[in-house]
Amino acid sequence: MMKDYPKSIEFGKKAENLFMWLFSKNKKVECTPSTKDQNKIEHIDCFCGGWSFDVKGQRKKKRQDDNFCEDQILLEIKGVFGFDGWLYGKAQFIAWEKSDSFIIFRREDLVNHYETNQGIYQKQSRDKDCFVWVPLEHLKKLKYSILPKTPIQPMSNYTPQPNTFSLFANDKGDNPKRPDYKGDIILPDGTKMRLSAWVRESQGGKKFLSGKVEPMQDRQDSAPSPQKDGDDLPF
Repeated sequence: MMKDYPKSIEFGKKAENLFMWLFSKNKKVECTPSTKDQNKIEHIDCFCGGWSFDVKGQRKKKRQDDNFCEDQILLEIKGVFGFDGWLYGKAQFIAWEKSDSFIIFRREDLVNHYETNQGIYQKQSRDKDCFVWVPLEHLKKLKYSILPKTPIQPMSNYTPQPNTFSLFANDKGDNPKRPDYKGDIILPDGTKMRLSAWVRESQGGKKFLSGKVEPMQDRQDSAPSPQKDGDDLPF
């Protein structure tokens, strides 16, 4: 296992950097890496807008597998040195990297799910560590958020012209009330506004878009403050 450890660190660091970049672009907040002690002892990789995260890079279920595991998530109970694993760390949220996104759970929700259902999961050990693989579908019964790897880049690179707008498909995650589309509009006087749109259906069965326009500064209320206690999901 130890010969694979540097490669795991490399994958993990790349995932952390990507997550912080995506989060800062999406939420317009500052993301900073944790200290060495916070990383090692508290299992916190970074802070984004006042929230703490432990970021997990893609993993293979077996070392000889060709592809990363997409349909299961590893929950670490004990770490490689025998101490509490990241499941029992101090990060508010766990962000697990997928091929097209990061899926984010509250760490305490994962703890509660594991402790309630641990009888159905087979514990595995290598040296001093202990972990279980949990089907992602089991965890999707919990509240979670999605941070997509796209279309954040295309959307952030697009600059609308006056009297024009663009709408981009919005990842709704586990919240059906979120807009189906989001975008920006530039008014004739140069004011930039935020657009949100939902797909509706009339009584006659015809689909249409219903939306609202908000000042860009109103979006700041969604950015987490340093006093966040973890009651809200990041997205």
